[in-house]
Amino acid sequence: MRVLGLLVCIIARPVSANDPTSRGAYLVARLTLEHPELFKTCILVDTNTWRPGISKNETVMANPPLPRLSRESQRRVLQRYSFGYEHITEEWVDTMMRVVTLPKYQRT
Repeated sequence: MRVLGLLVCIIARPVSANDPTSRGAYLVARLTLEHPELFKTCILVDTNTWRPGISKNETVMANPPLPRLSRESQRRVLQRYSFGYEHITEEWVDTMMRVVTLPKYQRT
């Protein structure tokens, strides 16, 4: 409900809620269903939010290298979300490795 309160404060008129990724699809879809007066349209592209059964992510990310959060497993995450691999640099993997060692990340 806090998110809804924030949206009500920000939105002065009906708007389009477009989410081209699946990361916020559930929130957007749920808010659209429960408060259609806030949205003119809701377009969710290639989302598994309302799909029955196993999600695409569960299939694509199945059987990760062990140990999880290893350099190899972090590189695999980038590769599984990518069409090609040429943009996946050592610097990017280094950054991911620094993030996974943060206490805040470890707690979640």
